[in-house]
Amino acid sequence: MKNVYVCYGNHDGVIGVYSNKKLAYERATEYVVEPNLTYSQLCKEMKNYNKCEVEIWGTDGEDNSCRIMKEILNDKY
Repeated sequence: MKNVYVCYGNHDGVIGVYSNKKLAYERATEYVVEPNLTYSQLCKEMKNYNKCEVEIWGTDGEDNSCRIMKEILNDKY
């Protein structure tokens, strides 16, 4: 089993599908500009609380947010 990370923008829907959290976080920071979470905080939330979804809000006063969801990609059926 492998994981994929899907980024959803609150205005645009799916804005990318990535093979790791780092790439997904980089895309989210491009969309949100000033994120409320650092990359290490994102990793901690996804690991410690076993969350499959993390919301990132912008702190720049804009109404942008991005959601990163972890999906399981299973190539054996």
